[in-house]
Amino acid sequence: MSILKFCSIKFYTKGAGKSAETPITVTVRDENEAVAAFTCKDFGPFEEHSDNGPFDLAIINASEKGDLRRGSIAIRMDPTTQGIWRFNFFTFLTFSDGTNLAGREVGIELKHDRNEQIFGFDTIIT
Repeated sequence: MSILKFCSIKFYTKGAGKSAETPITVTVRDENEAVAAFTCKDFGPFEEHSDNGPFDLAIINASEKGDLRRGSIAIRMDPTTQGIWRFNFFTFLTFSDGTNLAGREVGIELKHDRNEQIFGFDTIIT
């Protein structure tokens, strides 16, 4: 049985940056909807056309690799204004047997009235 030991996420901010006071929440869930990893911070400003991270997520539940393959990652921003953030992300998971899963998605946009997107690992794993 291979269980989650480490999880991180890295962002590439595209045409519209994120303000310093806007918090970002990242939640990794396994196929049973158990929260496997989590973070919620403002991370400071993300300027246009910049790399930000990697940022470590806290491991909440020792989910199994197979369950996470069929799980999801949710990215949410809670802007204090009507800002827009355009970005790509790359996530990296390490398991107790030394194996890894990596996933990415490009061309994401979050804003005040559409502030969360959820991605199935089965569609973003590279």
